[in-house]
Amino acid sequence: FAFSVWPTLMSVERPRAVKGEMIGPPVYLAKSLVLENSGTILFGPGMSAKSTTGFLLGIAVDSGTNGIWETLQTRVLYGNLERSHESIVRRIFAANGALGLEPDRPLDVITARGKSLASIEPIVRRHIQNEGIGLFILDSISRARMGKLTDDDTANMTIDILNSFGVAWLAIGHTSKENKDETFGSVHYGNGADITAKLSVERRGSLELGVRIEVKKANDIAFPPPMTLKYMFDQDYGLQTAAIAGVDDYPDLDRDTRPLPQKIYDCLVDDKGKASATEIAEILGVHRSAISRVLTTDDRFVSLGHQGKEVVYAVKANV
Repeated sequence: FAFSVWPTLMSVERPRAVKGEMIGPPVYLAKSLVLENSGTILFGPGMSAKSTTGFLLGIAVDSGTNGIWETLQTRVLYGNLERSHESIVRRIFAANGALGLEPDRPLDVITARGKSLASIEPIVRRHIQNEGIGLFILDSISRARMGKLTDDDTANMTIDILNSFGVAWLAIGHTSKENKDETFGSVHYGNGADITAKLSVERRGSLELGVRIEVKKANDIAFPPPMTLKYMFDQDYGLQTAAIAGVDDYPDLDRDTRPLPQKIYDCLVDDKGKASATEIAEILGVHRSAISRVLTTDDRFVSLGHQGKEVVYAVKANV
């Protein structure tokens, strides 16, 4: 038996020829944020309703509730490394009510405040396997205690654990004060996720919050338009209602305030890495001369030569 172990393992792990096949479009658990068997990072600055949105999404998927997102029902496990048990109870109660569910509807939660993701990994893995969990939510990356957040090995270990569960996952990330467009820490957090989505907020007094969700990275799917949600709160009991906001509810959130070079950078990244000044101008609705000026003076961009009559550009770091 001992002599057969290694050859048997090698036969199981051996490379295989994989044929391309039309197997249908990607399957969403929550459109357009969570794909089946994929990873999502939902990030934003402090006080941007990340956990509130995480609970709403998790409960919507767990219950199969449509309205905010189109969902495919599957069991959800919420990994709470950040808040007290009492806070979680209140948040589930509020999110259930906001979605029109019975307030006491349960959600599977592992509360491990002060513990690391690595320490709860075996418990999470067993629960996923035994209970048929299809989505694991981690709240949050900054509380995972896997090491220094800016270290590449820390990011890779965190993503590896999440991927190893074999189900869809959503992790909540924070941003730095200097850069609110990326998850704080190593670039490998975002690199390891299939979808990343940025949260921005607009407050109206103390009881109303507009929350804009903008997908910044999208593997295997087309980039969806940003969505804006309207959260109304009760002064004593937290979240009261949650719904898709009207077109004119939060004009400041819907205004694109990115500088032109950043718009061009994002456009090139989103358009499979290359485009001409004319193509970018059409996408952004900006005069071609302004686009051309940035492409030829900003050292983040590089010319790939002519493609037909047009010069094609790309982000230098991606070439």
